[in-house]
Amino acid sequence: NITQLMGLPFSIVKFDRSLLEAMSRSENGRLGLQGLVSMFKHINAKLVAEGVETAEQVEQTESMGIDYIQGYHFAKPLNSDAFKD
Repeated sequence: NITQLMGLPFSIVKFDRSLLEAMSRSENGRLGLQGLVSMFKHINAKLVAEGVETAEQVEQTESMGIDYIQGYHFAKPLNSDAFKD
C-alpha cells in the first residue's frame, strides 16, 4: 500500500523498462509514470529510468524530470575490461 511505501527510507527510485514501454504505448502509461515521478519528487528522491532505447524516450524522461537515464540508447552493457578502455 502507498502509506507503507512512503514510510520506507530510500533516496533513489529506479523505473524499469516496462514502465517506459507503457509510457510509449499509451497516454495512460505516460500519465501513470508522470504521477509516480511527481510523487517521488515530492519526497526528494532521485529518479533513474532504465531501459531507455530511443531518442523519444530520452526526451520524454528528461521532460518529466527524471534525474538519471540509462539504456541501450547510450550504450550496451560492458564488461569491466571494455569499460576501462
